[in-house]
Amino acid sequence: MLAMVAAAARPDASVEWTIECNPGSLTPRKARAMRDAGVTRVSIWVQSFDDRILRSVGRVHDARQAREAVTIARGAGIPQVSVDLLFAIPGQGMDTFARDLEEAVALGTDHVSAYALLYEDGTTLTRKLDEGRVAAEEEDVELAMLRLARDRLGAAGFGRYEVSNFARPGCECRHNVNYWRNGEYLGVGASAASYLNGERRSNVASWTEYQESIHAGGDPMASSERLAPIRAMGEEVMVRLRLAEGMSLREIGDRWGLDARGAYRALVARYERAGLFRVTGDGDRVAFTDRGMEVADGVIAEFVATP
Repeated sequence: MLAMVAAAARPDASVEWTIECNPGSLTPRKARAMRDAGVTRVSIWVQSFDDRILRSVGRVHDARQAREAVTIARGAGIPQVSVDLLFAIPGQGMDTFARDLEEAVALGTDHVSAYALLYEDGTTLTRKLDEGRVAAEEEDVELAMLRLARDRLGAAGFGRYEVSNFARPGCECRHNVNYWRNGEYLGVGASAASYLNGERRSNVASWTEYQESIHAGGDPMASSERLAPIRAMGEEVMVRLRLAEGMSLREIGDRWGLDARGAYRALVARYERAGLFRVTGDGDRVAFTDRGMEVADGVIAEFVATP
């Protein structure tokens, strides 16, 4: 598969090729094959460098494997290495999360994604929560951990370019930035999603069905949707506001043929007064302040609901 993608890729320095992997599955041989094929970025689902925490969230790898995976990727010469960390895990505590952040930096990573734990259906931790065997962390603890990530990573030279993402200068994840700017993308393979010419579509989930459709010269699409301009504009606001760079109301309005500045004037003014927004460019460019980043989901929901 690596060879197939490498053969199709253009020799262009602007291309970012990311592979996501579990710590327990990355070997020196695989890492070298990735490097030789032209992979520019590896994202490793570390989640924690603490064995107790990894067991509590049902991960199959341990802390040693997590550290080794980062070291292997670095040693293979892959240009950028990113790790994902979780916080607000029951029983984790500030000290454990602080050590996770320090280890991520000490291992020489270029990018850290720090996400608050979500209780998803069918997981071990959700079952424990439902049975009363664990208690979800309070919002003030979650907020304190998010601030800790911002401060510790900031002190280590990582810039916060999105609500949950931090990178050394020039190491921002390009394909995710494209999503957050509501850019187009093509998904290839079973279950892959695409966004082209204003249409969102996803492929069939079955790999067998996907192959049969492709070999028969058919279309493996399972579903598609084209949003009305007002909804499409709301969706673009939703993703663009997550970026530290914020959004230009003029650009968004021009794209969808609507008056974005008029539609969101009252909300922008309210949140600027509350200290959650930084408004520049004669009222055109809107971005969250640090405090606004902490309550981003609730604020964004209001914009999406505005007709």
